[in-house]
Amino acid sequence: MSQDDKYTTPSKLIQPIVDLSRTDPLKREIYSNSSDEQKVKRSGVGGGSSYLEPVPIYDACPGDLIMGPSRRNCEIRMIGDRDGVSKASGTAGKGALGTGAVQIVAGAMGPYARERDDEGEPIKCGPGHKTNSAEIYLSQRSHADEYFDLCNGTVGNCQNASAAVIKADSCRMVARHGIKLVTGTDARDSQGDRVSTVQGIDLIAGNQDDDLQPLVKGDNLVDALSELAQQIEKLREILYSFVTYQSEFNNSVMTHTHNSPFNGIMTAMGFTAMPNEMKSSIQILAQTVLSLESHSATLSLWQQNYLSPVQKTYINSGWNNTN
Repeated sequence: MSQDDKYTTPSKLIQPIVDLSRTDPLKREIYSNSSDEQKVKRSGVGGGSSYLEPVPIYDACPGDLIMGPSRRNCEIRMIGDRDGVSKASGTAGKGALGTGAVQIVAGAMGPYARERDDEGEPIKCGPGHKTNSAEIYLSQRSHADEYFDLCNGTVGNCQNASAAVIKADSCRMVARHGIKLVTGTDARDSQGDRVSTVQGIDLIAGNQDDDLQPLVKGDNLVDALSELAQQIEKLREILYSFVTYQSEFNNSVMTHTHNSPFNGIMTAMGFTAMPNEMKSSIQILAQTVLSLESHSATLSLWQQNYLSPVQKTYINSGWNNTN
């Protein structure tokens, strides 16, 4: 019988997601000596109390209020802002005012949860922002990006500011109507300082911010590409006209013949070709060259409208980025 089989329910319907060897040794011994009926009752099947669940104790500060932990290793902590095991960590640990925090934890210490150390002493844990299975963390004043080891992105780090963080293996936001991600709503922040700039939204995969680029504004991009397609079509028409004019002139020259009075000896070009040559030259100058100049100016204006960050029609977002 394997270690896992020894401590799972007889039905084996539920497989442990934590190492049960981390459970209190005394509880393991009691469980292993229990009857099958008692094991089922103590296993947590059907929503009952999970006897074997490793439940570490939060190392609370004197001013903290802790609701829990439950036998399922869940609790609500009303604490001062704190980062690590040290009670001197975080903004509250520095003695600052306005540093209240609420931490809702499911699975403290995650897969590393233990109740006792190798010497049999009870395990006490800190906030565990990096190891908890799932948590919601609200802080009045925090360095949240540092606590959760997040890259800067373009919006920068949260420094001495209020923060709300949701962390789990998978996060879902579900709305029966709409979801809005909105920044820059208030004139002042949580510390009373005036908000002087608008910060955007970073969509960062892999916690890597070395290749963040602005999100494209779809409507502007459609307008830009549509206008560019029209300009390309105009350029095609200009070149087609040039080819037509040149072709007419070339055909006139190729089919022209001279009547020499000296036994058929070749002479200078006849005057019959000159009108066509002059007409073709005028058409090339008036139609093709001038059209190309106009087309160049139009393309420059297009670039100014859609590729310049100062224009309202700029195809990129001025604030929101992704990798």
